[in-house]
Amino acid sequence: MRLLRHGLPMLAALGALVVLVTGDAGAQESSPTDLMARANERYERGEYAEAAQQYEALIDRGYSDAALYFNLGNAYLEGGDLGRAILSYLRARELSPRDMDIRDNLDLARGMTVDRVAAEEGSLVENMSYFGHRWATPNELGTAALLLWFASGIAIGALLVWRIFPLRRVVRAVTAFATAAAATLLLLVVSMTYANPYDNTGV
Repeated sequence: MRLLRHGLPMLAALGALVVLVTGDAGAQESSPTDLMARANERYERGEYAEAAQQYEALIDRGYSDAALYFNLGNAYLEGGDLGRAILSYLRARELSPRDMDIRDNLDLARGMTVDRVAAEEGSLVENMSYFGHRWATPNELGTAALLLWFASGIAIGALLVWRIFPLRRVVRAVTAFATAAAATLLLLVVSMTYANPYDNTGV
């Protein structure tokens, strides 16, 4: 599956902002959305190296988007540069871990490598990091952990203030579960941040 992604809300908003601020038609031509469209057109014409250069130019200008890295991976894959294709798909997956198209293309690129090395069994932290990267971003997990900590704090405060409290056992059980879940999520965030399972992966 090597389809392109055309919808980039962030790039579209930035491009519109540039046009509104400058009021210059020339600025519109060099907007991020136009650069993305031109790169996509080059890809569709089979000019994969040129398309990759234009996607990279957008990245060099500070834009980071799952669709941008996905398209860059497609351009490298079609151009036969499997290493850069895999790296681009990994970066796309970090931004959108639940996207099945990214996973499919990543698996496709990995399956095309000739000199594959058998993966060593990773540590528990590395395995946790790999699992986390497949389903969520560190920001999503961190937000969930903070919400659980907040809920636990409220529940603990309620138990301390009101000694006679209906369903105290239920509230205690829920508090213990929320605290354990928050600690697990924070550990997962740390493992995803500091134990990248791809550090030893040659691409």
